[in-house]
Amino acid sequence: MGNEQYGAGGTMTLSTDAPAAWSAKRWRRSSGNLTRVCMILPSVLLLILVIYIPLVLLLLRSFTEVTEGAGPFSNYRGLLASEPVLRSYLTSFWLALATVVVVTFLGYPLAYWLAGIRPRLAAGLMLIVTVPFWTSLTVSVFAFQLVLGRDGPINRLLIAGRIVDEPAKLLFTSFSVLVGFVYIGLPLLVLPLYAAMRNIDRSLCRAAETLGATPTQAFCSVFLPLSLPGTVAGMTLVFITTVGYFIVPQLLGGKSENMIGQYILWTVRTGNDVPLAAAQTVFLLLVVLVVLAVVDWLFGLKRFLSRGNEVG
Repeated sequence: MGNEQYGAGGTMTLSTDAPAAWSAKRWRRSSGNLTRVCMILPSVLLLILVIYIPLVLLLLRSFTEVTEGAGPFSNYRGLLASEPVLRSYLTSFWLALATVVVVTFLGYPLAYWLAGIRPRLAAGLMLIVTVPFWTSLTVSVFAFQLVLGRDGPINRLLIAGRIVDEPAKLLFTSFSVLVGFVYIGLPLLVLPLYAAMRNIDRSLCRAAETLGATPTQAFCSVFLPLSLPGTVAGMTLVFITTVGYFIVPQLLGGKSENMIGQYILWTVRTGNDVPLAAAQTVFLLLVVLVVLAVVDWLFGLKRFLSRGNEVG
């Protein structure tokens, strides 16, 4: 054996190289683990300081800072008894869901086309898709105010085409909020969807067609299931981003489009009721977590994500 040696009397002795090699291997493994811990430690600390500690403080304030004699759930009872608050939650969720539907309808064909062209050309076009990430959101929203206003180009085209007789009310409506959300959400869907589609072997669809499937059948039975991880991930990102958004409904929406983010700000500024605002924030977080749990139960997010890793 490589680690065995024979002495002068013919006796076999073990070499000291094996323990030394084992110790060196163990030291390299420990130093590698320490390096990984040091690399992720700043991000973990930042998440704890910026996200988790404030959430814990909000949770505590929503239960502890209550009216004298009231129970710890008094802020939540007041939240559920307020019709304007419940209406703002419903407005937030239906606008977020509508955004997911519109963005998926627009983004899936776009990502499919980008994934099928030359990578260099696709990279250049992806820069155009990610324009919302380059510009200030406030500037973009004010640009939408000009475009959707009574004297904006859309109303001028509608009047010139004799589609309407007078300027249509496009601004400060649900439509204008939806336009702003689609502008924000489209890159959030296209980016993960493009990454998932680029890793799908399109020869699988051609193989299905050689076995007798039509192009539509090959797409629905082969390509669509393989692209579901990216689709579900993108839809989830769009929903989470838009459901609690503030600046877009504040600048593009009207009184009937008050979302929960606006109402939380109103509760703090006008009512000066921070504990109630904390309860509203915690309740929104819980509802979002419930929605994600339902989506996971219906579509199996963990299964899709693991399948996406296998495809990649």
